[in-house]
Order: sequence, then C-alpha cells, then structure tokens
Amino acid sequence: MTPTLFRRFLTRPLFLNRLIVPIFVVMVFAGIHYRSPMVADDIASVATVGALVDHGTLAISSLQGLDQQVGIGAKGPDGQLYSKYGLGQVILGAPLYALGRLIPSAPYDVEGIPIAESQTGVEFLLYLNPLMMGVLAWLMQLLVKEMWGDSGNMATVVVAFTTPLFITARTFGTELNTAVFLVLALLACLRRQYALGLLCVGIAALFRPAALVFATGWVILLIHRPRREWLLNGIALMIGILGVGLANYIRFGSFLESGYASSIGFTFQFDGLLGFLISPGRSIILFAPWVLLTLPLFIHSIKTRNHLILGLFLGMAVFIILHSTWREWHGGWSYGPRLLMPIVPILAILVVPWVSRWYALPLLLIGLVIELITIPIYPPNVFGAAIVSGLSLEQTIWSLDNNILVLQVRSLLTPGREVSFVIVVFGCLALILGQILMSKRRHLAQTH
Repeated sequence: MTPTLFRRFLTRPLFLNRLIVPIFVVMVFAGIHYRSPMVADDIASVATVGALVDHGTLAISSLQGLDQQVGIGAKGPDGQLYSKYGLGQVILGAPLYALGRLIPSAPYDVEGIPIAESQTGVEFLLYLNPLMMGVLAWLMQLLVKEMWGDSGNMATVVVAFTTPLFITARTFGTELNTAVFLVLALLACLRRQYALGLLCVGIAALFRPAALVFATGWVILLIHRPRREWLLNGIALMIGILGVGLANYIRFGSFLESGYASSIGFTFQFDGLLGFLISPGRSIILFAPWVLLTLPLFIHSIKTRNHLILGLFLGMAVFIILHSTWREWHGGWSYGPRLLMPIVPILAILVVPWVSRWYALPLLLIGLVIELITIPIYPPNVFGAAIVSGLSLEQTIWSLDNNILVLQVRSLLTPGREVSFVIVVFGCLALILGQILMSKRRHLAQTH
C-alpha cells in the first residue's frame, strides 16, 4: 500500500472502511461463541424460541425441574410454565432457529432435559448475539461519525473487547440486544427525533423491561420543547410500556405479572451501588476502567448545558440506581456488572474524543486483559468449580482473594494453559496498534 493510499484509508470515511470493523467483530465472536446455552437464563430463552417455532406456544413446561432449582419463570393461567425473560430475544432469534430447523437433526437437550426439537436450529440460533454485535458495531460507527466526526472504530473495539459485552456477545443473553436498541434511541435523539427514540427504548424494554427507566433522560431533552412534542413523546413512551405489559399478559395473564418471584424485587440498599462502583467482582470501574473518561465530559456538559449529553447521563444514572436497588443487582453468578451492559456502548460513544489519547491506553489494556482471560475457560465453569469448593456468591463478588477475577486468573495458571498468555499478549499488541492508527488518523484528519 503506497503512502498516498494509506493516508486515504486513514482519512476517508469509505463505506467499505466502515464495514471492516463490524465484519471483523462478527468473525471473532462467531468463532469463539459458545455452542451450548450453559446458564439457566440462556436455556430458558432458547427453549422458548424452540417452543414458539416447533409448537406455536411460549410454554416451556419441560423445564419445570430447572425452574424449581433456579427460578426461570412462572406458571400462566393455563398452568404451563413460561420464561420470565424478555420476548424480544425470542422474536429476534426465531428466524435463525427456523432456518437451522430446515436441516434435519436430532432434538437438542442439556443434561437430558429436552430444550428444542432441532439441534441445528439451536446451533443457528446461538449465532444471534455474534451477528447483533456486528450490527451494534456498525450502528456505533454511524452514530460516532454524526456526533464527533470520527470513524468510530476505536469505540467499537472498546465495547467489543474491553467490557463484559465480550461475554454477552458469545452467549444468548439479552443485554446485548437491549444495548442495540438504546444506541438506536441515541441516534434518533441526535437527529432530534425524540419520539422515535422513545419507541426504540420501548423495543429495548422487550429484551429487558428495566430499560424503560432510560427514558427519564427525555425530561432534559424536551426542556423548552413545545407541548405537542411532550404529548407525542408521552404517547411513544406509553406504547413501550404497553408492549411490555402485553408481553406479560400473553404469558402470565396479567399486565403487571413479570414472572419473577414475589420475594425478589426492588429495595433501598447501598450494597448494589457500592458493588457497581468498588466490588472486586462487579465494579464497572474495574471491568471497564475507561468509563472514568466520562468525568471530564460530564463536567464540560454541565458548563456548556449540553442537553443531549446531560439527558443521556440522567437516563444512565437512573438506570444504574434502579439496578442497584434490585435485590439481585449482581446478576447472579455472572462475570462483571452484567446488568449494566446495555448502557456501556453509549458510554463508549460519549468518550470517543478521549479513548485514542495516550492516558486512555492503560485503562483499555486492563479491560482487555480482564476479558481475554475468559477465552480459554468460560467463567460459568469457574463459578461451578467455586461452588464445589464451598465458596458463596458473596465471596466471588466481595472477597479480595476469592473474587471471580482472581478465580479466573488461577484457573489459567494450571499447566497446559500457556496459550492463555499468548492470547493476552497478542490482544494487547493489537489494541496498542489500533490506538496508534486511530491517533494517526485523527492527526491526519486535523491537518487536512
């Protein structure tokens, strides 16, 4: 590649150039994603997809044994068991399962529990999150270009490889697709289509109902806007609420019944907020250290009264506070602050002007290493070993010597795991090279 072509590649927003990173992201996650839904949440959602396509129902009564162990749903008026997890994931994944189902195969089961009638259908279905990670990458590039005039490549890399979305994109969890529609909501707001943005928040709530609280940010966005816009946005919000209620009614016969046990709910507490900030096993500052780069932006936004960014911060703050009051704020046996992952891409978009600077590199490298060490050994397997050894969930969250990060590192220090260190070294070198290229691109763009 000649120097002139290289300069064009770095500076011109070519369409193909914008596709390079999303395609790379899809290839990576499609190659390392897990071919089996190994946690109860994923199993329940996969079984619901199978039931819908195979039998035209959402009932998953074959999983009653699993429900008695970990609680994956509740019984509807017809006495059948239904999953408590969002129907958005089911609706989005059904076409993939139906496509795979065209290939004859044996039924799919997990440890003897029947999940679906088509193994190839499930194999196709489990590519949903890797594919949607590519969609998220493309949307982020589009949004970053409009918001900051940047290609967005670095923000995409940050989200994909230095946060626990690295885990979510390899499983069947709903956090990733919630994030996709929240990013679409931000894109709509950037174009001043606030009602459309609220509709996107409503769709995000079909994956995780708590996403509705992100709409509180519209209080700032609509300041000084005409009353008719308030009315229009109110209608859009009600459509989202109605959608969540309808999903509840279809399964449980009530708009207010979500399928979660009555003993589990929201309560005033400090453990959740402290856990999200400082706990060794769930701190977003530890698992995604670059979020600290949002502090100067927040201060600048207050001084300049940037309603869009302040509205985003308000929506994310309420989102975090709500989840910190949830009695299962930790997200169960999960790696990092799983429940906060839907807002992580927005945070990455906001810090784009800072992530390619030299002082961001140590923060990015820490986040990258924390995620790369999950490739050789899947964290749920580490949790399983911890349970067998007698450790409690609280210890994996708060303990300094037995938290999930320490346990994950220990699992890699056994003989035969040398490839783990090779992965980490090459990953760090790739990130450093990427940051150098992004810095060079920014410099060339400024000089031309």
